[in-house]
Amino acid sequence: MLEHDLFPKTEHHFSGPCLGRNQEEKKMFSARWQIDAKFGHKQTVLELLKKWEREIGSQVGLADLQFQIMTGSIGAREATVESHHQVESLAQLEAFFAKINKIDAHAKWGKEMEPYVVSGTSLWNIYRIVE
Repeated sequence: MLEHDLFPKTEHHFSGPCLGRNQEEKKMFSARWQIDAKFGHKQTVLELLKKWEREIGSQVGLADLQFQIMTGSIGAREATVESHHQVESLAQLEAFFAKINKIDAHAKWGKEMEPYVVSGTSLWNIYRIVE
């Protein structure tokens, strides 16, 4: 599915400061993957996510995506762990997914992570960055 299929062009009216032409044309998204760690296993989930960053993410250009790991603190479940990836387009995100799916270590890592994650909590959210 192409970006324009998901996000039809609409007119935007901003009440705050005007965005410069380059900022309007630069389409960026924050892709956020969220999981909940089982009770007592958040540190293990964090360590495994950092391992993924080093061993798998490094093979697919993760450094170009402003990757961040976050955890729930105030107003969020403490067990929640999120990874954020900033992409310039949905096509870039799809290319990222295609690359990681070809890496056998990614599937192995998923099986290693599974016992520490609450089943059914895996969720992707894609947000458009406007400023």
